Amino acid sequence: MFGTVVKEKYSIYEVGKIVDYLDDVCCPNDAIGWSSSGIYCFWDVYTNEILYIGLAIDLKIRFMQHNGLTSIADSPGPI
Repeated sequence: MFGTVVKEKYSIYEVGKIVDYLDDVCCPNDAIGWSSSGIYCFWDVYTNEILYIGLAIDLKIRFMQHNGLTSIADSPGPI
């Protein structure tokens, strides 16, 4: 089995761009690009302490939830 690891920090000003990139690269509605599901991790950029590890069916929607752009109640289906 293969996997891709992306480690990147971002600012609040880049959240919208990341949503667009995730939709482009791993959209669940097409067969082009990466899988829309995956494991993700949030960490403290100063201490490298892991804050949260999760599994998502739709990485874009889950990213939006973690960044306050949508609520879990507004999201379609299981995330």
